[in-house]
Amino acid sequence: MPVRADMSDLAERYDWARSNPARAAGIAAAGRAVAAQMTLEREWTEGARIIEAHADE
Repeated sequence: MPVRADMSDLAERYDWARSNPARAAGIAAAGRAVAAQMTLEREWTEGARIIEAHADE
């Protein structure tokens, strides 16, 4: 779940997660699924694709 860059809302987000365990578990599971797909090779490939797509701009 998003937290401000300065983490000024971290305690609020933590309290929300503790008060909403089922929803927090769903968010955590979705995050783990995304992280499992983030390999170094995949990220390099995606970065190269983006650079190539914008090379002529």
